[in-house]
This record gives sequence, structure tokens and C-alpha cells, in this order.
Amino acid sequence: MYVFVVALYAGVGTLGYWAYGPFVKTVVLSSLPQTWLTAFAKAVYCIGLLLTYPVLLSVVPMSAEPIIFEKLGAWRAIRDGWTKRKSTGKYARVPTMEEQGQGLDAGGLSTRPISRSPSRSRSPTARDRELPLIVDQVHGYPQSPSAQLTGSEFFSADERDAISRLFRTLLVLLTALVAIFAAGPNFANFVALVGTTMSCPLMLFFPAVMHLKMFWDDKKLHWCWKALDVFLAALGAFLVVFSTWITVQTF
Repeated sequence: MYVFVVALYAGVGTLGYWAYGPFVKTVVLSSLPQTWLTAFAKAVYCIGLLLTYPVLLSVVPMSAEPIIFEKLGAWRAIRDGWTKRKSTGKYARVPTMEEQGQGLDAGGLSTRPISRSPSRSRSPTARDRELPLIVDQVHGYPQSPSAQLTGSEFFSADERDAISRLFRTLLVLLTALVAIFAAGPNFANFVALVGTTMSCPLMLFFPAVMHLKMFWDDKKLHWCWKALDVFLAALGAFLVVFSTWITVQTF
């Protein structure tokens, strides 16, 4: 399938350049005669872009949103008197001076030891786990002494959903502004630049490098496959540099 896709792309590019020579436009549909068939092809192309845009862009929120929640949660944790435990990487509430003087923990529970017979004594950690879990009615997260939260857990499900929707809306608006103002009249050249710097590495360079990294120490893999990976990685790197240089000259 991979070979078929590469041959299809190369064949279309070769036929377009063969038919129109150096005057062929970046989007070959713009070089075709303006007939109903060309208009139909452009419409199908636009529909394809609309359908693939969410799929391609969904990778960004999936990677960025956990980092955003963690950073914002860290700010909220510090604001509300929580500190990060180096051992677990989570946040725990520190009792205030007044609470410590009264023998209370951060959740308002007594921290004074309970006198028990030696045979029935329990560790403080086990005791803390059996204490009732007090939930802050204002912020909505636990206040018990044993509660340790990650940054994202300082937000309710509704808050995370609202932040996610806001981030994705701003991301779509940002891409629209880049397409309108940054690319401007050179939008076709801008699309070509994105393709040369991003699509070409995804098709040739990164697959070869990842396959080579995964199976470099595999003695069962024949050396010719490793040589093929090296060749494809080198070819991908060369095509990225060469095509980017050609595309930049067209601006």
C-alpha cells in the first residue's frame, strides 16, 4: 500500500509537469481548463480537506491538553496551599499554622494520635485511609490529609470540557488566521511549503528512522533491510531540503 501511494503521488506529479512544463501551478487543478469537470474536481478536493482537517488537527489537542491541564492545575494547587511531592509528582495539601496548632490536618480532621493497645495499633497511613473523605465545596477537590492529586484533577469534568473547547476553538481560529493573513496571495506556495517540510518527512524520513531504531539490534533482520532504511532516511532528508529550497524560491 505504501509503495502504491508513493507511485500514485509521483505519477500525478510527473504527468502534471509533463503536460504543462515549468508553468504548472502548485495546485495542478489550477492549470487545468476551467470546465465543469475541473470545478467538480475542485469541489471534491475541498470536501476532502474539510474531512481530513479535523483528523489531522486532533493530534494537537490530544498532545497539548494534558500539558495545559497540568500547568493550570499546578497554578491552582499553589494558590490553594497545595505543594508538589517530589516522590510522587502529585500535589498534597499542607495544613495551615492555625490548623497545626489546633491539631487539625488540612481537611479539618484531628491529627492527634489515638491511644490504642499495642496489639490494635495501626500506622498513621492506614488510619488516614479510613478517615472520611472531605470534599471542598468551593473548589470541588478532596481536602483529606492522604489526598494527592495531579494537576488535571484540580478541575471538574465541566471545567476540563470548557477549557478543551476553548483551546480547540482558538486553535482552529489560529490556523484560519495563518491561512488568511500569513499565506495571503501565496497560499498555494504556502501549502507547498507545509507539504515539503511536514508531509515529506512523515512519508519517508520518520518511518525509516523509527523502523531502523526498533530493529537495529535484531540479528534476524537482514542487513539489506537496514540499508534500505538508511537509504530512505537519507532520501527523505535530501528531498526535504531540496523541495523546501525550491518552494521558497517561488514566493
